[in-house]
Amino acid sequence: MHRVSLDKALTGSVIARTVYSHDGVLLLSEGMRLTEEHKRKLSHNGVSDLFIEQPEYTGLTVSDIVRQEVLTDVKAQVKDIMAMPSLKAGIDAKRVADLIELLLDDILTSGEILSHLNGLRSIDENTYTFSHSVNVAVYAMVTGIGMDMKREALKELGTGAIMHDVGKMMVDGNILQKPGGLTQLEFEEVKKHTIFGYELLQKIEGMGNAAAQIALSHHERMDGSGYPRGMSGIEIPLASRIVAVADVYDALTSDRVYRVKEDTHKVLDYIANQAGSHFDRMTAEAFVRQIAHYPVGTAVVLLSGSKGLVSRQNRNLPHRPCVRVVIDADGVMLKRHQELDLSQADGNRIAAIWDI
Repeated sequence: MHRVSLDKALTGSVIARTVYSHDGVLLLSEGMRLTEEHKRKLSHNGVSDLFIEQPEYTGLTVSDIVRQEVLTDVKAQVKDIMAMPSLKAGIDAKRVADLIELLLDDILTSGEILSHLNGLRSIDENTYTFSHSVNVAVYAMVTGIGMDMKREALKELGTGAIMHDVGKMMVDGNILQKPGGLTQLEFEEVKKHTIFGYELLQKIEGMGNAAAQIALSHHERMDGSGYPRGMSGIEIPLASRIVAVADVYDALTSDRVYRVKEDTHKVLDYIANQAGSHFDRMTAEAFVRQIAHYPVGTAVVLLSGSKGLVSRQNRNLPHRPCVRVVIDADGVMLKRHQELDLSQADGNRIAAIWDI
């Protein structure tokens, strides 16, 4: 299967993975052929990309760190929990804890080494915060696993991560959904979400202080340049340092109404380059080790000029995966593809993403 932008998906393509809305409503079933009406429906529901079948992708399995049905269900529940009437009535800490248990169990039993959330992303700003919160929780717990955190610590981390942006529900939606850049005054309003979230979570019986601290300090930076308190170094709780990395990663790899998402490997390079300044070095390194630089199915151009599809990861060299070469250096489509392990290919590496 191959992930493709909705605007580039050809009518008649076979859908490789069922598409759900962010409310868990089935939009398009696996095996159906894509029509223009389907594309309009998906676009109306904020879906920006989908998986399709292509002959050259036969045999490539795009694995999930969390099953798609679980991810969809949890995102729908988080949206319900964070809706303003629910917040005024009080957050059900037990319900949140159950969601974290569900996600953590799926992560621990997935068998994946390098994780990548293959759930479809949306540019619908009305659902972004809820989807983003769940993604950040998954990435944070995956990082925690890579740092050998115990289960209880992982649950605390996941709880804080999934609630880290709850304070945004108290910020003017017109500012959050503004398509252009923010004024200084608008940015100051957005920054208040850390305080709002902290104050809200502190009052929730059974939520735990760790979650409130994550909501408060996930925008703090190691060099003291963050907010709201300008904390630095180990003054910032470890869980907040982990969520800070996961938060930036998911934000930069998601489409927004004002910005196109960045390629995974570019964002991971950015995080690695910011280790020790914006991000805690140990945390950033753990995160980069756990996330696939080039997820399976990514179309790439090699330094040799040949083109192919990432077919498998190399655990110790995540930037040098195995590639299924389908076009040679002369631009000729191969009648029979070749599997190339870049960890063993001296002098050859991925040079660029191929816009297939």
